[in-house]
Amino acid sequence: MRQMAICGKGICGRGFSAAQVQACIREAIEGMGFPGGFFCPYEHKFVAVLSTTVLPLDGVYRVETLPPGEVPDITGVPHYIGHPDTKAIVEGLGAVPAPSKLFPGLTVGEQAICFPIAQGKSTRAVEGFTTPHQNVDLSDLQVRVITRLE
Repeated sequence: MRQMAICGKGICGRGFSAAQVQACIREAIEGMGFPGGFFCPYEHKFVAVLSTTVLPLDGVYRVETLPPGEVPDITGVPHYIGHPDTKAIVEGLGAVPAPSKLFPGLTVGEQAICFPIAQGKSTRAVEGFTTPHQNVDLSDLQVRVITRLE
């Protein structure tokens, strides 16, 4: 996959409006060979946008990693993301801040989507944790769908 730089400055979102970030993300995805912008061929009804797989409630879950370029519509879905760059990306895709920073978990049948920094692309391997100052763009993230089955 071609490495992308949104607006030539990364996707930190600093100094950009959500609409500008969203337009830049669409342009970059189209430039990666996905005409028509980001899409996902499956129908999803997400209750949360997360930065990683978060399962605070016991249960049985299915976690699926979507292929590059498949980014479902998350317009209006509350997000629980604090990492500045990832937060700017999901807000640029239409997610809105959740009323609380604490994700309560999924009930049976609910789905969440998460945007973790891909293995080998975060500072975790070197520093032992992902720093909030790490710059990432959409090409550094995976897109995973979490479904609570029981």
